[in-house]
Amino acid sequence: MNQAFPDEGNRVEIYTNGYAKLQALLRELKKARHHIHMEYYLIEDDATGRLVRDVLIEKAKEGVEVRFIYDDVGCWTLKKAFTRKMRDAGIEVQAFLEVRFPLFTSKVNYRNHRKIVVIDGHIGFVGGMNLAERYVHGLSWGIWRDTHILLEGKAVHGLQTAFLLDWYVVSHTLITSSEYFPSVKRCGNALVQIVTSDPVGRWKEIMQGIILAISG
Repeated sequence: MNQAFPDEGNRVEIYTNGYAKLQALLRELKKARHHIHMEYYLIEDDATGRLVRDVLIEKAKEGVEVRFIYDDVGCWTLKKAFTRKMRDAGIEVQAFLEVRFPLFTSKVNYRNHRKIVVIDGHIGFVGGMNLAERYVHGLSWGIWRDTHILLEGKAVHGLQTAFLLDWYVVSHTLITSSEYFPSVKRCGNALVQIVTSDPVGRWKEIMQGIILAISG
């Protein structure tokens, strides 16, 4: 599928509680020594968004490379001051496919809903939870139910590849150094395949993968 191969020997933690996921993310971000790559559809200027942003700023000041992609439509209401503070600290920040009035094109709906985190090339996060209070504490009508995973092992290289391809799209900078794909020891028993999908092309890779898995 998608030229993505399954990798053995991974460790997976599943989160369905937003607070637990946030605490795990903050814990792993604080351990970063070389780089942090983050890509989110949505980050809000609220307690959760500022908490994550401030940890990234702290790590950047320590000398850790930090790159952050946000979706321009998902973060439509995010003030420039929020990302300016990140850039001033040395974080590389890019918006995915910026939308500018009145220059709409057929690609205006090509939005990036990915939620990817890669830390030092061997810890990753992926799933459905954005960086906002409602994913942590819910809304007036109840808890926001979603799923996220922490991934440790060689399969993180698949997340890294997905991020770096998107980074090339938004920054026109190609990053291929082996330091972003370090040797990873077996750390669990999970077989993991990272499959990506996009609006271009006839094949719906993720849907096909689910159908194949169900059919056996």
